[in-house]
Amino acid sequence: CGAGECGALGALVQRTFLYTVAWEDEEVDFATYYDPAGAAPSADPTAHVVVLTSGGDNALTLLATGRAARVTAVDLNPHQGYLLELKCAAVRALARPDALRLFGDDRAAARAAFGTFWPGTLRAAVASEPARLWWDAHGPAVFACGLFESGGAGVVAKGLRAILGPRFVAAVKRTL
Repeated sequence: CGAGECGALGALVQRTFLYTVAWEDEEVDFATYYDPAGAAPSADPTAHVVVLTSGGDNALTLLATGRAARVTAVDLNPHQGYLLELKCAAVRALARPDALRLFGDDRAAARAAFGTFWPGTLRAAVASEPARLWWDAHGPAVFACGLFESGGAGVVAKGLRAILGPRFVAAVKRTL
C-alpha cells in the first residue's frame, strides 16, 4: 500500500498481526478439507493442507493431531506468519510448562517467559530472519501488555473489556 491507500486497517496490518488465536472451529475446517459433503472425516497422514494463518492454531492442530503431514499457512499479513513462527519455535524448543507460561493469560509470567527464552532458545528456533527481527523489535512490547491484548483484535478486546468488564473476560476465557 502506498501512503493513504489502505486506510486504518491497512496501516495496522503493515505494523502488527491482527489475531493472536484462531476463533474458527477447526473441526468444521477439518471436515471441509477432507469431505466437503459432510461425511465423517478421517485423518490422512500424507495430506498437504493449505490454511489461512490467522493465529496459527488451526495449522498447528492439523499437524499435532496427525490430520495432515504437511501444512502451508498463508496470509496477506506477514505478521501472522511471524506469530505462527514463534508458536512453532515454542513447540519445538520449550518444555510444555514454559510454553504455557509464554502464551498464557498471566501477563507478568508471559513477559518474564519472553524475556527469559527469547534471547537464546526461542530466537534460535524461529525459522526466518524477518520474524526474528520483528520479535526482536516488538516482542517486549507485545508481551508487556499481554499477547491476547496485542494486535488488532487486542485493541477490540481492550475496548470490550472496558465496556463490559469482568463479564467479557469470563466469556472469552470460556472459549479458550
